[in-house]
Amino acid sequence: MSLEGGPSYTYLFDTDSSPRNGVSLQVCKEMFSALMAAKLADKKVLIRFNDYDNCAAIPAWQNAGTLGWTQLFLE
Repeated sequence: MSLEGGPSYTYLFDTDSSPRNGVSLQVCKEMFSALMAAKLADKKVLIRFNDYDNCAAIPAWQNAGTLGWTQLFLE
């Protein structure tokens, strides 16, 4: 996933059976579906990274850590 104001790419979850960042497979599928819907609607989504003070602190190509998820499609 590419982030605005943060690293080029970071790992949020895995689509296989292994949880990444504490995100279960079921939640992963729901998040992926919501992210794709937002992309198709050309909307932004708010994701909180609980392990970091700001998006710039998230290491590129690494796990994002504990996530906070709000299913909002922002203008």
